[in-house]
Amino acid sequence: IPYAVVLPLVIFAIVTFGVSFAMTQYRKMAIAFRAAGAALILLAALAIALEKQFNLGRFGMSSGQGIALVIDGSTSMAVSVDGKTNFERAQAEAARLVETAERGAEFCVILAGPFPVTVLGAPVSDRVKVLSAIEELKPGIGRGRIPAALSAAIVALNQGSCPVKRIILITDGQRIGWEIEHAEKWKFLGDTFSGMTPKPDFVLRKLHGPTHFRNAGVAAIDFSRDAVGVDREVGINVRVENTGGEAVTPSELRLRIGAETLTDRTIGQIEPGSSETIRFTHRFKQAGSHTLVAQLVVKDDLPSDDTCAAAVNVIGNLRVLLIDGAPASRFLERASSFAALAMAPGEATVTGGAAGAPADEHGVDRFLIEPRIVDTMTLKDIGKLDDYDVVVLA
Repeated sequence: IPYAVVLPLVIFAIVTFGVSFAMTQYRKMAIAFRAAGAALILLAALAIALEKQFNLGRFGMSSGQGIALVIDGSTSMAVSVDGKTNFERAQAEAARLVETAERGAEFCVILAGPFPVTVLGAPVSDRVKVLSAIEELKPGIGRGRIPAALSAAIVALNQGSCPVKRIILITDGQRIGWEIEHAEKWKFLGDTFSGMTPKPDFVLRKLHGPTHFRNAGVAAIDFSRDAVGVDREVGINVRVENTGGEAVTPSELRLRIGAETLTDRTIGQIEPGSSETIRFTHRFKQAGSHTLVAQLVVKDDLPSDDTCAAAVNVIGNLRVLLIDGAPASRFLERASSFAALAMAPGEATVTGGAAGAPADEHGVDRFLIEPRIVDTMTLKDIGKLDDYDVVVLA
C-alpha cells in the first residue's frame, strides 16, 4: 500500500472536518462531513496496519522471536531410560519446537557439554539447517557446564535482530553441571541478564531420569599450587562424586602419570549427592607438558565418566632478575636480599647464584626459581631482558 494512498486519505479527512465546521448552520450536512472525515481517518489507520502486516509476512518476521536451544550434552544424558537415552529425547523435543514455532522465528543451538559448543551462533530462520544441526549433535564425556552454556546462548541471541528473545534449556537436571558452588558465575550471568532490554524469557525443560540410577565418577583433577616445577612434590587432588540415586563403594582409584601409576584403595562408601577428594603426591622429573588420567574402579550404570584426564605444564626453572636499587656491602642490608632468599633459600644466593639448593635424584642442586642479583650500576651490562621470565625492581 503506497504512501500516495495514505496521504490523500489523511488530507481529505482534514478537509472534510474543516468543511463540517464551516457548515455548522446546516447541522445534518456538518454531521455527515464529520462522519466522512472519521471514516477516512479509519481507512488511513487500516491501511497503515495492513502495510505493516504485509511487510512482516513478506520478510518472514511475523513472530520476531529469537530462540536459543541449549541442549545438555553431559555424560548423564546418555543414560538409557525406557529404552531411549535422554539425549535422544532432548533432540526430539528440540526438533519439535523448531517445527511448531511461529513463522519467522530464528534459532541458535548450543550444546552444553564439558565445554559449551555453539553449533549455530548467529540465529537463523532456515529450519532445515536448524533441524540438521540438532540431528548431528552428540553427547560429550564429562559434566555439562550450565552457566557457561547460558552465557553462550546470550551471546548468540544478541547477534540476532528479533525483539523477543527466549532461552530453552533441555536437561536431565543433574546437580553436578549447575555449579551452584560457584556463586560468582551465577552473579555474572544474572548481571548479564539484567543488562538486556528486553530481558529474555527462560524456559527449563527437565527430563526424567531412570528410577534406579547407580553412578559414581571422577569429577575433577586439581593441583595444590598453580606453578608446578621439578624442584619438589606437588599435591594432586582427585574429586570423586556420586551423581546417582544409590550409595556406591568404589574398589580403588588409579592415577596414571606417564608410565607411573599411583593407586588409592582407601575410598569408602559415597552417598548420593556427596563427593570425596583423594590426594596424591608426585614429583615430576622432567619439565614440559604432562597428561594425567584418573580412573575409578567401580561397577555402575555409567562407565563413561569413570575416567577423567587433565594436563599440566611443569616448569623447569623460572629465571628472575633482581635489580637492587640500594646495594650494600653486607648482603642482608641490600634491598633485594630478602626477596632473593625467599626465592632460593640457599647459601649460594648470598654470593649471587642459585646453586646450593636441595639436590634432586641426580645429585644436582636446584630450585624452581633461579634469581640473579644486579645493581643499577651494572644493569647496562645485562643487555636485553629476554633471557628472564621475571624482572623485579627492588
